Amino acid sequence: MKQINLLFIVLFATMAMSSCMKNDIVDNSKDREKEQARIDSTFDAQEEMLETYAKTHFTNPKFNEKSGIWYEILAEPTDISYQYVISNGGFVTPTVELMYTGKLMNGTIFDASPEKVTWKINYGNLIPAFPYSFFPETVVMGGETYYTGLVKDGLKKGHKIRFIAPSPLCYDNVPQYDKDKNLKIPKDSPLDFTIEVFSIK
Repeated sequence: MKQINLLFIVLFATMAMSSCMKNDIVDNSKDREKEQARIDSTFDAQEEMLETYAKTHFTNPKFNEKSGIWYEILAEPTDISYQYVISNGGFVTPTVELMYTGKLMNGTIFDASPEKVTWKINYGNLIPAFPYSFFPETVVMGGETYYTGLVKDGLKKGHKIRFIAPSPLCYDNVPQYDKDKNLKIPKDSPLDFTIEVFSIK
């Protein structure tokens, strides 16, 4: 079941990248249980809506059960030489040249790169859905299999992917505003991203 692993995935990835999430991890176990119940409920409430959206707006939708993300590959990689590396219990942060567009479910574009941008892909400064879309589908560490991404070997140069992610993997229940304090992304909004990868190293 996708939602039981959500906090673990985020915590694992955060620790692996040696970076901190924007929200502090709650120490009290009852508070953690309450927060996990809220997240599980949000996943459940959005599941059918996301499936309908993906099957309506995507040409060849695929479902990643572990994350609740629906996605489709729009272009295959032109260079598969890049390998994601595990070091000190996590992925070495890749530097990626990319273009992206982010939309609300009503089609409103809330953000887009007007030209190629260069980003370091990790969980410290991006919403969880974004790095999750890059990393390999699974990694094995200490004999355990961890679900860490969408595509078998991770995104590579030339890949173009579109996905819609549940709100807990986006901005969750925190609304986002533009510089003029206009509401840009309502709370509990699933987000639709298209990402094109031009280089990765």
